[in-house]
Amino acid sequence: MDLLLPELEFTDLALSPVDAPTRGEAEPAIDQLVRIGGPVALPIIAGDLASDREVSAFITANSQSFSFHVIYLAFSARPPEGYPLERVVLSFSLQRQDGGTPDPIALSMTPRTLDRPVEMSRTVKLAVPLKVVEAGVEQSRTTTSQQSFLQSYNELRPDPYWELQRVEGVPIRGSQRLCMVVQAPRGPCEGRLTVQVTVRGRRLGFFPHVGAPRDGVPISFPINR
Repeated sequence: MDLLLPELEFTDLALSPVDAPTRGEAEPAIDQLVRIGGPVALPIIAGDLASDREVSAFITANSQSFSFHVIYLAFSARPPEGYPLERVVLSFSLQRQDGGTPDPIALSMTPRTLDRPVEMSRTVKLAVPLKVVEAGVEQSRTTTSQQSFLQSYNELRPDPYWELQRVEGVPIRGSQRLCMVVQAPRGPCEGRLTVQVTVRGRRLGFFPHVGAPRDGVPISFPINR
């Protein structure tokens, strides 16, 4: 099954330092540094999948207990001169709203690992058992370093996350689109996104920050309404 992903609306995040600066030094100028597009949850409906019998049959066989969704988001960074991003962590909390169990889990995530930024197509392909395959994108782990530019973690858990790290010759800059398939129990569920950003200053080293929308409302989205 090929799924066309929608255009995303971006929100500027205000960054708050995790620890106060020392020695009376000013923090780096980081206004308009980070933006988030989405996240949005797109339901995967068996009736829309007549052209892909395997995926449709998988969803139908599990429909009494679970629903399935594609979660789609984008991260955009514009670090000011002299203050490169060292690390970004995009952490999700997937949970039932009634406090019961089980919680939703991430069945698959893409990109899984990249050694450099890659432009992601807005078309993704779903394959049984609902693994998301990004059209036209080669995902690879670097063979010259133990570090990857981007790495996904915690598939098959309710707390998946992506980590981006600055590696030699590959700055964290521009946009990166991300996608995962979520299996959710029947009933109202939601996802929450936390953004952690580490900026490197000119003199004082690393500045860990947490990002949030400027209106102070947490980044959340419904999975089952």
